[in-house]
Amino acid sequence: MYLSTNFSLVRKKWRLNQKEMGAILDSNKGQITSYERGKAVPGIPLLIRFSNLSGLNIKDLFTRTIDVSEIPDNPFDESEMASVSDSKSQYAQELTEHPQIVQQRQIIDHLLEENKRLKNQLAKIEKKQ
Repeated sequence: MYLSTNFSLVRKKWRLNQKEMGAILDSNKGQITSYERGKAVPGIPLLIRFSNLSGLNIKDLFTRTIDVSEIPDNPFDESEMASVSDSKSQYAQELTEHPQIVQQRQIIDHLLEENKRLKNQLAKIEKKQ
């Protein structure tokens, strides 16, 4: 309960949306949403990064609601945030356009279609028997 509230308090004090917070923590918007709603608990590496960036004690994050005055100002300025977000987007785009990945996806698609075709043939044979 405390962790989700504290996660949200830090993000709001830093004036970040969930996507930006995800970029800072090497996470994503969906995971940040889950943490803030108390539906998931971040892993230890993310908690350590969050603690290091916010200067807040991990134990305190779990055991009490942090006072907003205890939260430092955002350690990232807008230009740093833009570069973090841009580099992640560029990396994701490069991965999806890489020739080997495109080729592997085509092979997987072909194998899935072949699997489907064979299952249909098997079903027809079993029906005849």
